[in-house]
Amino acid sequence: MKKRTVPIALIMALLFLAAAERLYVDVGKAAFWSVPELPPPIYIQSDGSIEPPSDCIQQVGDTYILTRDIDNSIEVQRDHIVIDGNGFSITQIPINTSGFMIPAGFYPGIRLNDRINLTVQNVKIHACFSGITFECAKNITLTNNSIASIGKIAIFSGSSSNCTFSQNDIIGNDQGILIINSTRIHISENNIKRNRIGIQISSSGYPNHYVAITRNNISGSTDTGIAVYGGFQIIIVGNNIADNGRGLFVSYTDCTVHHNNFVNNAESVDSSSCPGPWDEGGEGNHWSDYNGTDVNSDGIGDTPLFISTGNIDNYPLMPPYITRPWDLTGPVDWMPDRKCDIRDVAIVSVRFGSAVGDGVYDVRADITGPTYLVKDGKIDIRDIALVALHFGETY
Repeated sequence: MKKRTVPIALIMALLFLAAAERLYVDVGKAAFWSVPELPPPIYIQSDGSIEPPSDCIQQVGDTYILTRDIDNSIEVQRDHIVIDGNGFSITQIPINTSGFMIPAGFYPGIRLNDRINLTVQNVKIHACFSGITFECAKNITLTNNSIASIGKIAIFSGSSSNCTFSQNDIIGNDQGILIINSTRIHISENNIKRNRIGIQISSSGYPNHYVAITRNNISGSTDTGIAVYGGFQIIIVGNNIADNGRGLFVSYTDCTVHHNNFVNNAESVDSSSCPGPWDEGGEGNHWSDYNGTDVNSDGIGDTPLFISTGNIDNYPLMPPYITRPWDLTGPVDWMPDRKCDIRDVAIVSVRFGSAVGDGVYDVRADITGPTYLVKDGKIDIRDIALVALHFGETY
């Protein structure tokens, strides 16, 4: 079997991550200087052509549409395009990786390295080695995809910025989402179920900065729902984190954690160094294992919840927290603030007329479509009307 050389910098990063969480094969048994040769992918080339020519992808302007299921990887070399799976599936030819040190994002269904302004939507990526991977990319949107039964990582972002993952089903993989050394990553409204690890944020040399994890359903992780190893401005707000081996792990991180529902996790939180805050505006998180009382029936526990040394939720919520779809943001971007005000109006107004694939499209502003509260991939008068109807409300 032919072998390809891996750069020394990548080897060092892999060793760090393997030591941190055993993400890859056993370093002591691996030939980490090489990786196996792969079947050639389908290329969307920089000039827009498809190589080798194939009837499985149809080009319509800047949109590439799958016309049938394919059993190969897609590697994108063109910027400013949309890949629309049209409900079809990507699977792969199996390969033997025994004895190799396998890097994050290896042999993905779709590779977007070094790309700018790409959208991947409506794709089913099932039973692949990795799902969607990109490094050194900007303005990547992944929406309404199904990524399941992936051997390693469903979505991998390395050294990338301004990326949004929304409304994806990420189910039954080894890892759901892995973020390394990336900036301004928004992970919102995804269904992340039955993975070993739901979301992991790791830093190797260059720390992650501003990662917002909001309004996701993260459940059934055999290891950890959300694991954070280093970073600045990591926002974890409005998520349902349920039935995981460990709900949240945080180590040496500037992290904001509030208005989440921690329900029936074997261990709610393991935090060695996270000063919080664990509450905001007089409200914290809902904890199914909180045994306090609420004598005045204001919905806030009368006693704080001790998490670990230096980590306290001062205002634990008695009932589970429910977000409102028209509460799009607050003073901190992507962080709902329990009211519908001018900030929410501004987000919808500025993006009015845009659709998925446009540079200004924002999944938060796509609140409803012809079916009430079902997003339709565009921001129109229905979204404006819904925010206007609830303007001034608090909850």
